Amino acid sequence: MNMSRKKKGKGTAEVTAFARAAGHRDPRISNPDFLAQRLLNFRYKLFLLPGLRQLFLSYYDYKVPGMYLYHQARTIFLDELFLAAATGVRQIVILGAGMDTRPYRFAEQLKDIRIFEVDHPGTARWKRQRLHRLGTDTGHVTYATIDFTIDSLEGCLLRHNYDPGAATFFLWEGVVMYLPVESVRKTLSHIADAAPGSSVVFDYIYASSLVRPWDFTGAETYYRIVAHRGEPCLFGIDPEDVRPFVEEHGLSVFSHTGPQELSRLVPPRAICDFLGIVHAGRNGTGRPREITADAERLR
Repeated sequence: MNMSRKKKGKGTAEVTAFARAAGHRDPRISNPDFLAQRLLNFRYKLFLLPGLRQLFLSYYDYKVPGMYLYHQARTIFLDELFLAAATGVRQIVILGAGMDTRPYRFAEQLKDIRIFEVDHPGTARWKRQRLHRLGTDTGHVTYATIDFTIDSLEGCLLRHNYDPGAATFFLWEGVVMYLPVESVRKTLSHIADAAPGSSVVFDYIYASSLVRPWDFTGAETYYRIVAHRGEPCLFGIDPEDVRPFVEEHGLSVFSHTGPQELSRLVPPRAICDFLGIVHAGRNGTGRPREITADAERLR
């Protein structure tokens, strides 16, 4: 994602936050993100009202079939992985943080861990001001600003007192698909150089869906919408290529979760079938506790 323009990063972040907020109010799902709705502006909050919410979600599902449910499944799954990974690290870095609420929802569990939110300065400033107005404590979070397509992640973090010798969990949610491949490679290589015990989780889109979007649930409209917003999808990788691509950058794949597994976390309806989630760590650091897509356990 080119974070050099405030409007772009914040716009995508708001749509994603709305999906999480709607899922929290959806009795079929009970998305655990209770804080997302508080970050929304008035327009999005209006669409959370019961009648309007159903109308909007019907339109959302019509325009991009399966994407609403993907947002719910991803949030539930990553919440569990986030907390599991946090038990063995001293630092957490959220790349392209947007309106991620985990540092605030899980503040008690993370009280002994340093947290860095990395994002465009405009988005980070807006979010911090919004949280302050809501009375949410942000003192335990370090806001580090960056343009992923230009700036060095290592240099950005070091400027904000990141400890390169401490095991770190990197959360990279909803970002890599908007980056050029060079930026993805550079970031993965940096994470491979992190301290022993470090790992990263990221979601990605299938490269074949960029070539034949009509063959995948929701892909064709999704790509059209994000391109219209000024954030075209630039990077994709097919599932069979994930392991060699990750290993090429000095990391080992700990888990690779696809649409079929993620769909078990949400009501039995079609979920986007062109996105996956990867958890990978430094080579030779061992395998962390496995996360499985068990809807009842994760809630």
